[in-house]
Amino acid sequence: MKKTSNLLVLVGLLAFLLGSGLVISVLQRERRDSAPPPASAAVLVARQAIPAGTAADEAVAAGTIVRREVVDDARPATALASLSELSGRTIDVDVAAGEPLLTSHLRPLTLRAGAIEIPPGKQGVAVQLGFVAGGAGYVGRGDFVNLYGNVVPSEAEGTVTKLVLGNIEVLDVSSEIAPRRDIGDERPTGSALTYLLALTPEEAERVIFLSANGELWVALAGDEAAPLPATPGRRAADVLQ
Repeated sequence: MKKTSNLLVLVGLLAFLLGSGLVISVLQRERRDSAPPPASAAVLVARQAIPAGTAADEAVAAGTIVRREVVDDARPATALASLSELSGRTIDVDVAAGEPLLTSHLRPLTLRAGAIEIPPGKQGVAVQLGFVAGGAGYVGRGDFVNLYGNVVPSEAEGTVTKLVLGNIEVLDVSSEIAPRRDIGDERPTGSALTYLLALTPEEAERVIFLSANGELWVALAGDEAAPLPATPGRRAADVLQ
């Protein structure tokens, strides 16, 4: 009789333990089912290998860069998340297929990006001119100027002043000062001015030569100036004629 009682106690204990285990298992399953899913984050990924020097806009258009969702913990801190971050940028390193794009993969934007547009067939040539010879601060970005040069062709001929180029677009200038009539009697003067001019290769040769070996002067042209006629140039012998 005693043995039977002990057996019943043991069976009851086992049943209790088994039931408890089942309850705990159900509770854990319910807890897992009710837990929120892991946080996700967007990341830009290379669908195929992208060589260094590739324009990011071209890679996006070709579908070689796509946006994917990954577990937030797996996203690199400097990973790019939006295609808009690639606009106008260049991929500066080789990126393997499946690799996320990082900010360090992109070539830094220049300060002029989006601000200066060089016309087709032209190049931006920087020249430095004295304050008065450079237009005294009256010339601004987007203006057109005529360039005059002082040069000495030979000792016998002396200095010649001549119109060199007409209607040259100013892409940028280091300083622009408002006219005196807009700011009162005191119009500040300044130091040398640096111009970025839109020039063809042939025009650039002439301007660079005169900058290095002669003297350049800037004249502010009208917004819709007509082509300038050829001029004979002036020398000491005929400047007063």
